[in-house]
Amino acid sequence: MIQKGMSQAQTLKTAIHELAHSVMHDSEPKGEGPALPGRATREVQAESVAFVVSSWLGLDTGDYSFGYVAGWSEGKDLSELRASLDEIRGAAHGIIGGMEQRMAENRETEGLERVRALEHEPDAACRSLSERAAIARKASARDDRAPRLPDRSDR
Repeated sequence: MIQKGMSQAQTLKTAIHELAHSVMHDSEPKGEGPALPGRATREVQAESVAFVVSSWLGLDTGDYSFGYVAGWSEGKDLSELRASLDEIRGAAHGIIGGMEQRMAENRETEGLERVRALEHEPDAACRSLSERAAIARKASARDDRAPRLPDRSDR
């Protein structure tokens, strides 16, 4: 549960933990199929997914996650824990895949917006290019070792 005063990293990890619950445990299966696992297994699964996704994001949540998983795993048989691995991997893969897709869509949208902006202001793009060229010329003029392009007047 997200609480006031949590660090940004802990808040994000907790949001991912709750998302994992939603993805994996949102409703009791109807008809055929296995029932939802017990609360301890659900907590181990959600925290494990949160750890994997947080790691993918570059957040190290091991100090908290390992203790949390250990606490909820107390008294569990190793075979019970192994049985959750495929579900954990699948849920983490699904969340990461969704994030990657959304990031790709955002990059594409941002790229199109930049192109549209340049279509309306072509002088800005040219100015930017000419400004960059001027900076490069100044930098190469200061560096005697820089290779020189032949001057058109040399021809």
